[in-house]
Amino acid sequence: MKKATSQKQYLFISHAGYRHNEYLVILNPHEELRKKITSAKEEFSEKFDAPTARWGKPHLALVRFKQLEMMEERIINHLKILAMGYHPIKVELKDFGSYPSHTIFINVTTKEPIKNLVKEIKPWQKLLKLNEDNKPHFIDDPMFTIARQLKP
Repeated sequence: MKKATSQKQYLFISHAGYRHNEYLVILNPHEELRKKITSAKEEFSEKFDAPTARWGKPHLALVRFKQLEMMEERIINHLKILAMGYHPIKVELKDFGSYPSHTIFINVTTKEPIKNLVKEIKPWQKLLKLNEDNKPHFIDDPMFTIARQLKP
């Protein structure tokens, strides 16, 4: 246990003076779909008195991570290269789903193309990993969130 504490102090010292940021790599839906999802979020917010439903723009998350700010340009360059060679993805939606007491979402039925895109980003784990305590989180189940942080 003492060794882990020393390691954390070392990691902190090694990054001293360097800013780090949190990142979320997403896919933005086209305008028509974005408007429909935004409408569903607003309707849910009004009907169920859930102001959190109004937060955030509709998107499909691919990966969430923390990294040093000085790595940002390199990460963006990797993403640009991937995006230039990637084909458009057709996204089909059907029904609503939930995580038992905290999130309502719209199901994405065409998950495989999105999962394949995430697989293309996974080899960059070293680039996206800040340290042992801050590894990238790859999203395995794409969805459009309607509301989160709901009370039971």
